[in-house]
Amino acid sequence: NQGGFNVSTSEITVPEPGIYYCYANVGYIENTTQDSSYRWTVWHRWVVDGAAQPEEARGSYCRDASNHYTASTSLATMYQLNQGSTLRLQFYHGTGFNGNDCTLLDFSHVLVYKIAE
Repeated sequence: NQGGFNVSTSEITVPEPGIYYCYANVGYIENTTQDSSYRWTVWHRWVVDGAAQPEEARGSYCRDASNHYTASTSLATMYQLNQGSTLRLQFYHGTGFNGNDCTLLDFSHVLVYKIAE
């Protein structure tokens, strides 16, 4: 948190107008169901000033029958932002199974850099 950004548990507020490089790595997601017939994928995207953006990152297709129950996603993009613009992340996992059965583990990080006026 350098350069005047305001960071809370739910969003990042940009200190000044400009073009920003925004990167998010969701480093390690585990499917805790581990059902042999279960297939799943995860994704995330940026939300800028409350509006979900069209760019998204999807994790690899996982199938528990082959002991494949972890995934990761990364997304890098640039946005023209105003002073006070907010950034947050939105997550989804598609499974064909009802329930909250994915756990975000370690190794995730977010980077936001101003690269131009």
